[in-house]
Amino acid sequence: MEERGRRSGRGASRVRDRRRRIVLATLIVAVGLCAPRPVAARRSGGGALARLERQVQALQAEVDRLKRGECARGEQAESIDAGSRAEGEAPPGGTARETAALGVAAQGTPAPAPSTGEQPRPAVTADSRAVGAEPGNGPTLSSREGVIAKPALSTVLPGAEVARPAGEAAKLAAGYQPGGFFIRDEKGEWLLRIGSYLQVDARFFPGDSSSLDPDQFLIRRARLSFEGSLGPWVDFKLQEDFATTATLFDAYADVKPFGRWARIRIGKFKTPVGLERLQSATVLPLVERGQPTNLVPIRGLGAEVWASYLDGTLGYELGAFDEAPDLSNVTGQAFDDFNFFGRVYSQPFARSGIAWISGLGVGMAGSYGKENGTFASNNLPIYRSFGQAAIFTYVQGTTLPTTAIADGTASRWNPQASWYGGPFGVEFEYVSSRTPVTLGDVSDTLNNQAWAVTASFALTGEVESWRGIVPNNPFEPTPSGAPGRWGAFELVGRVDGMRIDPDAFRLGFADPGRSIRRDFGFGGGVNWVWSRNARFSLDYYHTDFKGGWNRDTWNRPTEDAVIGRFQFAL
Repeated sequence: MEERGRRSGRGASRVRDRRRRIVLATLIVAVGLCAPRPVAARRSGGGALARLERQVQALQAEVDRLKRGECARGEQAESIDAGSRAEGEAPPGGTARETAALGVAAQGTPAPAPSTGEQPRPAVTADSRAVGAEPGNGPTLSSREGVIAKPALSTVLPGAEVARPAGEAAKLAAGYQPGGFFIRDEKGEWLLRIGSYLQVDARFFPGDSSSLDPDQFLIRRARLSFEGSLGPWVDFKLQEDFATTATLFDAYADVKPFGRWARIRIGKFKTPVGLERLQSATVLPLVERGQPTNLVPIRGLGAEVWASYLDGTLGYELGAFDEAPDLSNVTGQAFDDFNFFGRVYSQPFARSGIAWISGLGVGMAGSYGKENGTFASNNLPIYRSFGQAAIFTYVQGTTLPTTAIADGTASRWNPQASWYGGPFGVEFEYVSSRTPVTLGDVSDTLNNQAWAVTASFALTGEVESWRGIVPNNPFEPTPSGAPGRWGAFELVGRVDGMRIDPDAFRLGFADPGRSIRRDFGFGGGVNWVWSRNARFSLDYYHTDFKGGWNRDTWNRPTEDAVIGRFQFAL
């Protein structure tokens, strides 16, 4: 009886085991049939998932046998578990399937982002005069200081181009690019950029026993700018200088109703005369511009039409401005006369593909118009040396008949050329400025002239251009696990001169004790460019003068200027 009871208990236990195995096998089969399989696994038929499938098929066969009453021995099921463990897998329904599923998820390809239905926008600029907007590296119309470049859409806030549900507000993107911090809309048509730069100079004049030029530290420029775009048709810029007193330098808008064929700039900005004057102060080869910039305006108030064709191969600018005397920064005037300015510039071989000649550019600029002065404001310039000392001054008396004033028709012409090839760069320009002067009952038009040749060479192999050099290895003295990087080094040099019309002295227009008749200068320096944002410069310049000392009986002492500069720019 006892033995029969034990047999009955074992039978009941086997029934329960069969039921549990049927339920478990059914669940495993269902999961196995529904679980997704990688393409590679389906093709190869091997690997962990393939072995798992074979085990599921065996269990499914056991379920079929159990349903038909053909009970398999418990050891058979145990052999399946033992085989699985021997191959390093978990039993069916355990962690092996979970691990495989996680592996598939981890290696899967994410779903693509929804499409906006339009092609990605290229990294365009607000206008063709933006830095880098055109091929070549010469001073095309696109190279002027103060132009507005839109940040490339691909550089800010990934995902900004994803389509929005109807009614959802437009997305904004913010970030930094060379030129400043910006915020823009999703399409890049509305843009605001905030930029600034600072130049701190140390000036020394060794051998100056006359104390004409004081040794000093000074802030040469400290400028803050706001620029951007108001939709696809209007760009703008505001720039103020805070180096001494707050002075407005740029305040203009570019209107673009005709696309690239003709654009209109209105406000205060650089007049299109003077090759080096048009270059940004942040990328000048030497710390100060050459003598030709004495004979052209700094800024003017007016309007111009400009255009650039064939990727910068040819361009023009035509404008009308308020009176703009030499070296003036005009914000307004009390007279009803205008000056007309024009410039054409060409890089005829920019698209030739010939490296040594593609960087050649030639141009001509000029101006014509009326200039007027009063006793309170004679509207005549004060010319300066490389060290920024006053070297030519018109006579200033205590009454109108003893004060020289501008009065008549003024004109300029300015041939210019440049060439950039690899690490070399050369610029040349000549300016002839005809200035109408009246002193009492005497009037004449003076023809003052200046010229300059400037050369640059990138010692560290960077490509020279009108926009300066960008270091191949930005400054990083001790990067982790690598030798130090020291930025770019550039050698620069210049020869220049200026000649004052002799009639200025013969007719008494010039103050003889403070005005030279001519000068000749030469010098050079080195620029250590850490990055787009930081630069150190050290220049030496020697200038000889004729006249301009002790009532014009002696020559003004030679100027030997050593100027160091630190520059920070956003």
